[in-house]
Amino acid sequence: MTLHQRILVAIGHRQPGRLSVLTGLLCCLLVATHAPCAETPEASATNGTVSIHFGTPAGRIKPLHGVNGGPLSRSSESDNLVVYHAEAGFPHTRLHDCQWPSPNVVDVHCVFPLFHADADDPRNYVFAPTDDYLAAIVKNGSQIVYRLGTCIEHKTQYNVNPPADPRKWADICVHMIRHFNDGWADGHQFNIRYWEIWNEPDLKGQMWTGTMEQYFALYEAAATAIKAHDPKNKVGGPGVTDVRSEWVRPFLKYCQERKLPLDFFSFHWYGKDPAGPAASAVAARKILDEFGFQKTETHLNEWHYINVGWNELRPNKRESFRGLRTKFQATLGGEAAAFAAAVLIRFQDTPLDVANFFTAAADTLHWSMFDEYGVPSTTYHAFRAFNELTQTPARVRVDAPPSLDVCAGLSEDKRRAGVLLANFKSPQSRWDLSVQDLPLTGKVRLQKYLVDDHHEFSLSSEELLSGSPPVIHLDLPPGTVCFLRFVTDKN
Repeated sequence: MTLHQRILVAIGHRQPGRLSVLTGLLCCLLVATHAPCAETPEASATNGTVSIHFGTPAGRIKPLHGVNGGPLSRSSESDNLVVYHAEAGFPHTRLHDCQWPSPNVVDVHCVFPLFHADADDPRNYVFAPTDDYLAAIVKNGSQIVYRLGTCIEHKTQYNVNPPADPRKWADICVHMIRHFNDGWADGHQFNIRYWEIWNEPDLKGQMWTGTMEQYFALYEAAATAIKAHDPKNKVGGPGVTDVRSEWVRPFLKYCQERKLPLDFFSFHWYGKDPAGPAASAVAARKILDEFGFQKTETHLNEWHYINVGWNELRPNKRESFRGLRTKFQATLGGEAAAFAAAVLIRFQDTPLDVANFFTAAADTLHWSMFDEYGVPSTTYHAFRAFNELTQTPARVRVDAPPSLDVCAGLSEDKRRAGVLLANFKSPQSRWDLSVQDLPLTGKVRLQKYLVDDHHEFSLSSEELLSGSPPVIHLDLPPGTVCFLRFVTDKN
């Protein structure tokens, strides 16, 4: 808020409805003399403090800004998202609810549509659409997490039933892997290593109509066959709806007793508390260790900001649909962007190995960080900001209050530094950032980028750093992401 606006607000609070000519003159006088507006809470509030200790190493910044969904979109109006995906540097792309160029890619029943056909005959597979979908991801350098199974079905149950023959289904999956990785059937060498067996089987009816035991049998058949084909493949699952799901312990016990391979354990999280995703990652690690899976990776491969109840996002009355667009838009604006950046920062203090936001494909519409025309949301730009932070991967110590999420790092050659800050909902908007032991030599240029409802990772200011130690004054209202880049000045 500008000084002029603060004065108007302050006077307006004292004299409701009476912004007279005299009031206007007083405002002009105050602005002209730069007199502080002491009456406003913002101006009188004490600045918060943050200290960045560039001389104190704190590990590595983990690239956990993966997503679901590739960059190709089926909508003819949509932009090609390849450039956007490359710009954000998504390290992992999980394949779930993929819909390009129509709902005929990735899913096992799409690639092998006639289950009764001969699994050894290449003519019974439809690879071309999925080949194109995967090629765009691989070209961007993102590592694929291939979900073997099917998309979610909210109203139908065409493909969420247990396969009639788990061993044949596993054999089909192996043939798909041979095509994508080993060149079988005029295939490719995509070098896909993560193979996830199904998605959310604990979501009864919408993702799985069978029993818990039927899913366990399917996992056993597929995991065993995939590892037998190539031990370098990493198999995992079950992509449960929540790490607290009642399926988790029985699944781990089943794998433990039968000595089944479990290279990664996958789970999901949706909600409005930025502490939730990190807490679920810690809980997952704890329960895996409890069952003896100390080497099993943890994958939080679906997460998303939701500030309303599920019943509000899936109404069953016609009148309830009218506000649906607004509710989904609130999950992808400035507040959601600050939430995403805060979550990515908090992931750094967890044992999490892979994370995937849901989603970065234009096909999933209201869940995506892109709209149906391929226009990126504010949340997308928060991921861009985090990707910039990963370019300075040597993490350093940060002293900051819990109300502000901050992470900082240095480049390997110590010629560049980066700081990412996210104010999700803290009323404290003014901050003094103390920069300690910055190793950059000569004149240092500070570039400030903002992400909020009005800035798309935009360069907000640029200046030469001064002071010993330098102190940077920041105005970060709630719903703001800020990235600071420190570089040696070329002049």
